[in-house]
Amino acid sequence: MLQKPTHAYYHDIKLKDENAVAYRKAYKIPLRYSDELQRQLKQYLDAGFIEPTVSPFGAPIVMVPKANGEVRLCNDFRGLNKLTIADHFHLPNMEELLMEVKNSTYYSSIDLCQGYHQVLINEADKEKNCVPYPPLVVSIGWLCRLGSSMPRHHSKE
Repeated sequence: MLQKPTHAYYHDIKLKDENAVAYRKAYKIPLRYSDELQRQLKQYLDAGFIEPTVSPFGAPIVMVPKANGEVRLCNDFRGLNKLTIADHFHLPNMEELLMEVKNSTYYSSIDLCQGYHQVLINEADKEKNCVPYPPLVVSIGWLCRLGSSMPRHHSKE
């Protein structure tokens, strides 16, 4: 069951030109995915991840089949990503990380299950992240700055 984040951080969407707008008309969703699309949209709406709005921005929905036969709702944010200022964050080198823990007694592994759904979007930037409903958390389709902002946030903890 999806739940709205309770202690997430806020992601901003910085545009190269604050007056720019990214809008792409909706793609046709194959009929076989129609019920699943409606189910997932309702689930996101009920969980508080999305809300009704009116915005000049728009990123089409894409239904992507997963290896296990399920279908994931994604968004095509290429138009918005072209207008967004790049954010770079140096990820740690895996070899160096393994050297740091090589003599440790205990190890743990953390899976950020639906990690992007734990990232809230700044109130001022929500209209830029619109689909049929604007997500309040980051969508899987991935905004280009998120690959840097999410690990940066987690490296501070």
